[in-house]
Amino acid sequence: MARADDFNNLSNEVATMYHARSTQINQIKNQINQVKNETLSLLAEFNARGQERTKEVKDLQAATQAMLGDFHGGDKERAKEVKDLQAAAQAMLGDFHGGDKERAKEVKDLQAATQAYIAECAEAGKTRAKEVDGLKKEVANLIGGYKAEHEEAAAAWNDLLTNMSNIRKGAAPERKEAIPEKPKEKPEKNKKTPAKAIKVKQEEAKAVMKEAKKKKLELSEKERKILSIVNANPEGISLPEIANVMEVAYITITRDIKKLLTDGLIKKEDYLYFPA
Repeated sequence: MARADDFNNLSNEVATMYHARSTQINQIKNQINQVKNETLSLLAEFNARGQERTKEVKDLQAATQAMLGDFHGGDKERAKEVKDLQAAAQAMLGDFHGGDKERAKEVKDLQAATQAYIAECAEAGKTRAKEVDGLKKEVANLIGGYKAEHEEAAAAWNDLLTNMSNIRKGAAPERKEAIPEKPKEKPEKNKKTPAKAIKVKQEEAKAVMKEAKKKKLELSEKERKILSIVNANPEGISLPEIANVMEVAYITITRDIKKLLTDGLIKKEDYLYFPA
């Protein structure tokens, strides 16, 4: 009996194990079918995508060919443009060299003109230097004359003060030694003529002007005024007095007076100017 029970138990266990194995095998088959179906689906999708990529590659090749064709066509145009540019550059270089020669000639002419101008300026500088030297000498003479006049005026003032002092003390005024008379043709110094005398003697000035015209002398407006003033004062007039009448600085008329002296229209004695 015990062995029969063991055999039944063993048979039951084998049946259970068989059933379990069958169920497991069925599950594996189902998984295999599922994997197979998924694989087929993936292959179909892959094939579809491969066809799309193939089409895209073909389209890309076609576009590339078109671009290459355009590139080669543009290359020819670029080559033509380069040639045209080279021709224009050559033409510009030719113009530049031609202009260079013209510029060189202009520079040479400018240098020659500059040298001539420098020489002219140097010559003018020498002339101005001579004029300045003459003006310096004349100014020195004027200063000497003014100094002498100042000393004479100071001496006369001292004499006047001495005489006034003697008069107040009841003494006779002090007298200096007699000064020898000047020739009649020389008028007295420091004797001024009123401004009215200038207008009164306009006719004499006109006569001198006519004489100047006869000599064909060209006088400036300033020289005419100086000549009129001198001719209106036959007793003599100093340089500062002439400048006062003209209302100018005396240094500005020294050259004009010198020219009138040179032309012989006026004359100078000591520090006074007289009609010629």
